[in-house]
Amino acid sequence: MIISHIDQIDEIREQWDEVYGVLGSRSPLLSLDYVKLWYKSFSGPDKVRIYQIRHDNETIGFLPLYIERKKGFRVLSGLSYVHLPYCLALVKVGFEERFQRESLYAIREDEGSWDMFRYRFTYSCDPLPGLFTEELLVESGMRWHRTTEPTYIVHMKGSFSDYLGTLSLKVSRILDIRENVSQGSDHTD
Repeated sequence: MIISHIDQIDEIREQWDEVYGVLGSRSPLLSLDYVKLWYKSFSGPDKVRIYQIRHDNETIGFLPLYIERKKGFRVLSGLSYVHLPYCLALVKVGFEERFQRESLYAIREDEGSWDMFRYRFTYSCDPLPGLFTEELLVESGMRWHRTTEPTYIVHMKGSFSDYLGTLSLKVSRILDIRENVSQGSDHTD
């Protein structure tokens, strides 16, 4: 099943909440409310693409993506990018490998709605780093390219508050918003 409009999102709430409810660590960034807010904030209502991934008639996860136009091409993209670098697939624990296979199949089945697929900003600590393994991509027969960028660490001599005082006001505000979201604050409305 593919959700392709923001008005359809609530149709999958029960299944989403079921998968979300069995996660060991339930980040608010994996909640359906956060994903819906992301779409309202950063994409058009008809740019939504949420792939409901099933195996043996059981929902094992969801892959939230969106369609954007880049130089005339329809690009199917992940929700993570520079200023929101952490919006992942929602996957039932123990089904990660099956999810990768089934979601790649679902994306390929939907090839008529996009020209290119781009999934950026995953981390080695993610349950699905890079979303798809190289072996799976080779097996798919699709043309693909993977790029890895280094992750930087800031060495602080004082407290984090001291460090924040050295940053520009704009960067400090972005970090405040992210902290509020990660702590489940109501400031995202």
